[in-house]
Amino acid sequence: MNNPGNSLPSSNNNDHLRVMIITGDPSGDIHSSHVIKALKEQQPPCAIFGIGGEKMISAGFETLFPLKKMAVMGFIEVLKHLKFFANVNRRLLEVIDQRRPQVIVLVDYPGFNIRFAQRIRQRFYSQHDYQPKRLTINLEFDMS
Repeated sequence: MNNPGNSLPSSNNNDHLRVMIITGDPSGDIHSSHVIKALKEQQPPCAIFGIGGEKMISAGFETLFPLKKMAVMGFIEVLKHLKFFANVNRRLLEVIDQRRPQVIVLVDYPGFNIRFAQRIRQRFYSQHDYQPKRLTINLEFDMS
């Protein structure tokens, strides 16, 4: 059943919802796992894949690259891993072309996601930046 107020594409028997989620830190893993659980309940069947951690995997996520490999901090460490990140970026774009996600959700992780967002904007995808920390602050602020 399609909810008219729902901004997500509806799923049907012929074409299930396909969502790519990219996160690179443990808090994004936690917050994204809640999104995955909700999507699995509200939009079955759906395929949710991308970059994430153990909590996302436990919620039914298909990881293309483990979160642990993405968690690089510091300028020198990033430089040491530039080739890896270029390969991840290239592989994600290949997956987008192959699996054609209807929605791409970028969770925090600005060092990677901002550049990745620029690349996918050249395509026709619906892109959502999910920043749970900002959302939480806004909710607390609005409630007081």
